[in-house]
Amino acid sequence: MIDGRGRVRLMDFGLSGLAPELAGARDFAGTPTYMAPEQLEGSGTSVRTDLFSLGVVLYEVLTGRCPFSANSLTELRENYHRAKRPPPPSEFARELGPSVDSVILRCLDTNQMARPSSALEVAAALGGGDPLQAVLAAGETPSPELLAAAGGAGTVPLRTAWILLFSVGLVLFGCIALARYSTVVGISGWEKSPELLV
Repeated sequence: MIDGRGRVRLMDFGLSGLAPELAGARDFAGTPTYMAPEQLEGSGTSVRTDLFSLGVVLYEVLTGRCPFSANSLTELRENYHRAKRPPPPSEFARELGPSVDSVILRCLDTNQMARPSSALEVAAALGGGDPLQAVLAAGETPSPELLAAAGGAGTVPLRTAWILLFSVGLVLFGCIALARYSTVVGISGWEKSPELLV
């Protein structure tokens, strides 16, 4: 929408009431084509439910088409139950790569456990920059989820791991062996021999 000053505004009109077709359905509000299968069934929502909606929006933005075309709520539910997958976005937008197809189709999977676990995972898969660097640049503390999704952690080579483990063991052994020479009790010594003290 364009406001009175000529600036573009993103708007969501929401839903003012249920359509007659939905009046007999379970109590829910929303646009059915953007709702995940579990949301239509009334079995609750999660982050993965939102990621389904994100997948629908991304699909529409990139292709100009709705991924699941249906003329009624019943037909839409049937499409979901048959696990009907939409065609890859690159079929309509040739410039898209297979990685974009893959992440969008994962978001649109009717099995919610097969969808990405977070929006950060989607952003990373789409190549949307490094969200961790963006948070650090803003001077904020990254969340544990962001750190986990950032990846980048590798494995230590086996030889290096053994050298580090041996070094830690050597330092611990040295600390124990030198403890009697480095503590107050060890340095001050005993005035009388231990046998006499016993």
